[in-house]
Amino acid sequence: MAKTAGFIDRSGLRHVDAMIHMRNNALIDSSCRVKAFGSILGVSMDIGVIKARLTEEGYRATLENSTVRFKFEGGDYYIDVDTTDPLYVRLGYPGFWVTQPEHYQKAIQSANTVTETLKAAKTYVSGDKVHCSIEQFMPDEKSFMYMLPRFLRLLQAASNEFVNRMKKP
Repeated sequence: MAKTAGFIDRSGLRHVDAMIHMRNNALIDSSCRVKAFGSILGVSMDIGVIKARLTEEGYRATLENSTVRFKFEGGDYYIDVDTTDPLYVRLGYPGFWVTQPEHYQKAIQSANTVTETLKAAKTYVSGDKVHCSIEQFMPDEKSFMYMLPRFLRLLQAASNEFVNRMKKP
């Protein structure tokens, strides 16, 4: 996709300031320099700041590479950022359910139904484990931390709904 930025003067002539192309979450300006969206907007997610905020709020958080792991109400959760996409953040609740081979198809159907039903939450089966995650584009850590309680409630709702569906005959 290409966009041209510019203006039209009084005589009707169009003046082009820059040609901007979008490719793979990056902008390519008229001088062919590639810039990530976050760098253009001047924002990015700092996983170290997120870990510090979690610790301030009483969570026992650990940082490994670009992933923070912590416990919430008996579950193991993680937050990770993509260093190549400074606005992207994922909150995950991994492996909250282990499915048996004979129930694999029901697990797939239940995960799909939960994903279709609840806003923003993804529930999916990988191998014999079922995971929930929320993937968002957030401008900064403050915005993410503001939304974290709602995100955690949503992951709990998604996992509970999945478990209820699996327990139905």
